[in-house]
Amino acid sequence: MTREGNANTARGAGEFVTQVINNARAAGATGEITMRFDSGFYSRAVRDPASAGDVRICITTRMSKRLKGIISDIQEDAWTSIVYWLEGGADVAEVKYRQKQ
Repeated sequence: MTREGNANTARGAGEFVTQVINNARAAGATGEITMRFDSGFYSRAVRDPASAGDVRICITTRMSKRLKGIISDIQEDAWTSIVYWLEGGADVAEVKYRQKQ
C-alpha cells in the first residue's frame, strides 16, 4: 500500500498504519503481522496504533550513544544471518528498546 503524492513520511503516519492493519485483516489476515518502517516513521503515532492492532513493528532509527551501547551488549549467539541485498548478507538481532520519555 502506498500513499499518493509527495508526502512527508511522518504526515498521517498513524492513520496510514491503522488503514494498513484494517485492510490486512479485512483481506483475511489472521496470523501475526509485522510491519517494517524507515526512520521517518519513528514516533508514537506509529507505535500506538500498531500496538492497539496487536502488530509487531520494526523501525530503523538514528544511532545514538545509548543505542550503540545496547547493540554492543547483544550476545554473539543472539544474532541471526539473513539474506540481504548487500554482498555477504546481514545479521539481525531483536532487543526491547523504549525511548526515554
